[in-house]
Amino acid sequence: MSKLVLPQIKNIVELVKYDIKTEEFHPFRGPIFDREGNLRVPEGEDLNDEELIKMDWFVDNIYYS
Repeated sequence: MSKLVLPQIKNIVELVKYDIKTEEFHPFRGPIFDREGNLRVPEGEDLNDEELIKMDWFVDNIYYS
């Protein structure tokens, strides 16, 4: 990592990397709601690769331009 990155940020990155490797963290773990407020992924469940590829809805609070 760059010397411009604060040590605290480096520690956070390392913790998240570890959690991803040990499957404690999944970037698409519920609860996930769509923009209309509908629950799309229940709490504790993960979207798998096939579901991500076929995803045809926008996640709440994620905007595009």
